[in-house]
Amino acid sequence: MKKFDVKKLLVLILIIAALIAIAFIGFKAVNKDKLTKENKTEVEANISSYYLNLTKGYSTTYGGLDVLYSYDKTTYEDLSEQEIVYTAATYLSDSDINYTIDAAAMTQLSDSGKYSNLNDYRIYSGESVRQAVKDLFGADTIPSTPAPENYVFDIIYDVNTDCYLITKNDIEDNETSEASMDFSIISTESKDGKVITTVAIAYVYDDEGNIMYMKDPAGEKVVVENLEKEEFPKDKIEEFDKYKFTLKESSDKKYVFESVEKVK
Repeated sequence: MKKFDVKKLLVLILIIAALIAIAFIGFKAVNKDKLTKENKTEVEANISSYYLNLTKGYSTTYGGLDVLYSYDKTTYEDLSEQEIVYTAATYLSDSDINYTIDAAAMTQLSDSGKYSNLNDYRIYSGESVRQAVKDLFGADTIPSTPAPENYVFDIIYDVNTDCYLITKNDIEDNETSEASMDFSIISTESKDGKVITTVAIAYVYDDEGNIMYMKDPAGEKVVVENLEKEEFPKDKIEEFDKYKFTLKESSDKKYVFESVEKVK
């Protein structure tokens, strides 16, 4: 009877284990940059609803939306406390997160005498705002920065009740109903563990039914006019400025904002 060779069996097992490990590493390398359909949908939804609108609230013709695109690049660190909290509040209004404060905190706000009429404020619990900031930006802290000039909302943090209050201030709001902004997502790709979405940006003006799509906020570069409805002219998409939104994976395994940068 032939003697059983234990050494050869061990070598064979090691070879098989090595092949499995190589195959697994290869599989991960191939699939690490693949984005699931659910991830892609969530990323594009957050870009459309929140990241494209990070500067909403400035007193401009476009309601402040255009301010974001006046910079070549913006990161979380470049954003003000007001921009971050306002974006978080918008997110909370759309989500199922409970952002209300309890009756005792509301009474404390009222008794403080700091706020003449609480009905003039939108009030969000500090805990909910911090959760929204974590969900959108992956950040554990919110920077404390002076209010930006020409910003039409006062955003106040009340430390005693741990809540944020948002109200319209006395700065004149120059937003007009004729002007708006539109966008078209060109691509969403995963690379090196990050997600990059490229978006074309347009400035839109409705001149008594003549809808124009423009490359610049001043309307000096009209790309398309005489449109009957607002619909991004994708056949002219190369004529508009493009921006890439880069999202990174957070500790919560969510894709969160890292930067927006003009494509040059």
